[in-house]
Amino acid sequence: MKSLLPFLLLLFGAIEVFAATHNGTIKGVVVDADTRAGLPGAHIFLKEYGLSTYSDELGYFLFSDLPSGKVNIEVSYLGYAGTSKSLEISDHETTAITVGLEKADYELPVANIRSRSEEIFQTIAGANLLLDPAANSQELLRNVPGVVIAQHAGGGKAEQIFMRGFDADHGTDVRIDADGLPVNMVSHAHGQGYADLHWLIPEMVEQIEVTKGPFDVSKGDFATAGSINYKTPLALKDNFFFLETGPDNTLRASIATDFFSDSNADRTAYGWLASEYFTTDGYFENPQNFHRYNVMGKYSILRNNQSSASLFFSTFSSRWDASGQIPQRAVNEGLIGRYGAIDPTEGGNTSRHNIQLTTIKNTANEGLLKNRFYFVSYDFELYSNFTFFLNDSINGDQIRQKEKRSIFGISGKYELPLNIPGNALKQETGWDLRFDDIPHSELSHTLDRKTVLENQSLGSIRQTSAGIYEKISWQPFTRLTITGGLRLDVFQFLYEDRMKAEYSEQRARAAIVSPKLTAAWELGSNTSLNLKLARGFHSNDTRVAVRRGGSPTLPTAWAVETGATWKPLPKLLLGAALWQLDLEQEFVYVGDEAVVELSGPSRRRGIDLTLRHQIAQPLQLAIDASWSHGRFLDAPKGENYIPLAPSFTANAALTWKTADGFFSQLTMRHVADRPANENNTLTAAGHTLADLTAGWRWGQLRLQLGVINLTNEQYNEAQFETTSRLKGETAPVTELHFTPGQPRTVKAAIEVLF
Repeated sequence: MKSLLPFLLLLFGAIEVFAATHNGTIKGVVVDADTRAGLPGAHIFLKEYGLSTYSDELGYFLFSDLPSGKVNIEVSYLGYAGTSKSLEISDHETTAITVGLEKADYELPVANIRSRSEEIFQTIAGANLLLDPAANSQELLRNVPGVVIAQHAGGGKAEQIFMRGFDADHGTDVRIDADGLPVNMVSHAHGQGYADLHWLIPEMVEQIEVTKGPFDVSKGDFATAGSINYKTPLALKDNFFFLETGPDNTLRASIATDFFSDSNADRTAYGWLASEYFTTDGYFENPQNFHRYNVMGKYSILRNNQSSASLFFSTFSSRWDASGQIPQRAVNEGLIGRYGAIDPTEGGNTSRHNIQLTTIKNTANEGLLKNRFYFVSYDFELYSNFTFFLNDSINGDQIRQKEKRSIFGISGKYELPLNIPGNALKQETGWDLRFDDIPHSELSHTLDRKTVLENQSLGSIRQTSAGIYEKISWQPFTRLTITGGLRLDVFQFLYEDRMKAEYSEQRARAAIVSPKLTAAWELGSNTSLNLKLARGFHSNDTRVAVRRGGSPTLPTAWAVETGATWKPLPKLLLGAALWQLDLEQEFVYVGDEAVVELSGPSRRRGIDLTLRHQIAQPLQLAIDASWSHGRFLDAPKGENYIPLAPSFTANAALTWKTADGFFSQLTMRHVADRPANENNTLTAAGHTLADLTAGWRWGQLRLQLGVINLTNEQYNEAQFETTSRLKGETAPVTELHFTPGQPRTVKAAIEVLF
């Protein structure tokens, strides 16, 4: 960190010292050709000078101090057809240009290898997401290289996430946002960082942005293994009605409509409304009785193409029954079937309501100011039984985790580009403030979801966090981009324990500074290298913070990564990354038991490999493989395994889309065996699954057939080492408990555009 600070101070000083001369200037905006909405993050390349930049949040870009003469400008954006234009630059004049891009299937021949080329692999376009037969937005994570998810509570609870050698539980080490709105819940009743994204309608996801590791300075808490941001569209190209049906009384219907159909260049208002209903009994012997209702919408106003205001809202509720995690011995002894249950009264209900206002403004000095203001109202109630009759041989061990909370927050950033002869400098300052008010957080011993036998933990939580960061991107010469950042996060934890007879409020404070440094180098038009260094962290539960006095409640992660992107052939793209992440010793609050569990420092090392190959015009192949090796550092050899940490995962997809409307996609997901405990005496068995989707689009009509688990593989979706006792057993048994994976399932769907 000491070596990084002088570098950052030098860059900050450059902002005041350098003043750019003014020859000629190009000021442009990249827009969707249909909706006329600005496209943020489009790549703009000035061929004659080898200069490149990216459009801002409103789609604008700027090149300054250009010699007079004719230049060619190339513009590309994921999910759109690229284009090029010729311009004439004059001294002391600004040349304005509007570039409209048409939506198109992603093709490798037009993919550019630039300093941010790794984003080719880390951004997933909505066109490809439509081929995935996902029941909710969280299942779309199956498309993300190196990410594995598992559901083990009847479909209503947030999925378990595995990423970069982490069993991130429900989000402890993976930060998730939707249009910048935080999804992770701090000090959640079920576990720290709990991230339930079922309120986001899958069809309304335009892109998924993924950053592996803690390298993004704009992301603070929970961005250890990585961060994920879902993006919804500004406008809809078409209204749609989607209906999908399958076995076990499965039905999912969604509809979305755009408020405005005008696509002229003077359009200033955009808005859409979408809703979804999903129900299923599931493939278990005891019906899940799952019901989910979603409504969401967005209304945006653009003024003179220089500022915008966008209001987003959503409301969501769901309820379900669950069969839980069952012990292997119960199946082996014939007490229950593989899809049976020991306690069929598990389940729960939850709801979340969001509203967010986002404002963006281009400033007079070519800067950009963006602010978000959001409010979240949230309820959660979950009934589980992991140990059956271990603690209570009469009533059983069912527990209820319940909470109610409100979240208030703001976040923003200010970007300022400064073009200096021979290089480019860009400053970004960001901030965020979040307050979680949880008047009721409970863990209780219950019977049949009706009777509360005992409160095991009951209290109220108030947690405040504030963060600020500074980022400088410097391009000293055409092929090298260096980005340095520094982030400060401050936390305050308040907990009132209502289990005590007298009023008792415990307090703690903590702070952390996180430096980041990235260098990206283009070796040529087809090869780029990058090196990343960063410190990240995740906060711990308030109940841990107040017990520990605050100091060890922000476990840090130091990470390093080096990677390369190579395009040896026009239709072949390869990527590789070698990484290491060291995680500090931490204390974790286990919501299922209301106890603090100690885990020591750990080290994870890994390799990520990616391949994209356009075999023919309609046929594309994508392969992603991730290998990781993780161990605790303070435990003896043979007892230092990290339970459930994935060691090898692989994804592959073969996609075929023809000009006459036919499409199909065959996907494969592989998870290798991994240790289920610290001494590897229990193994969480791996699996290889295949899904097939095929369909035909004819005009405004799309017909689709999907087969999940094509080979009918019998596998465990979620599995844990658990000590439990069944009714009638005289002694507890420690073994593998699991939730069975979905058998072969066929779904049919129809979509109508209007």
